[in-house]
Amino acid sequence: MVILYPNSLVDVNHLPVKYRYSDIPEFQPEMNTLKTIEEQERDALDSIFSDDFSFDDEPDFDAQHAPQSLPPEGVNLKEMLADLEVNMINQALDAQDGIVARAADMLGMRRTTLVEKMRKYAIHR
Repeated sequence: MVILYPNSLVDVNHLPVKYRYSDIPEFQPEMNTLKTIEEQERDALDSIFSDDFSFDDEPDFDAQHAPQSLPPEGVNLKEMLADLEVNMINQALDAQDGIVARAADMLGMRRTTLVEKMRKYAIHR
């Protein structure tokens, strides 16, 4: 079907009639509600970095280690982000009973990426 309809969305209506279900309505994508991945990521980052965002929804997050404004002496951003990443990975693994594939889905990443990060931070489950 991809060969017959390159660069287009292929649905059941492109199938020969004998392979279609008669009670399925023709697919009509909602173009105005579909967002690209970049737009979804931008919206997520905007909500995270907005002024009214708080970590109150994350019970295990230690807000004392995340400065609200950059202190005059600066911060070790790499270390701070690594601590946050380890914390989120551990929370996801705990929530999914140590099942790496489910934890990766929860974190919005591939399982192999999560395995690499677990290896990097020496997280064993």
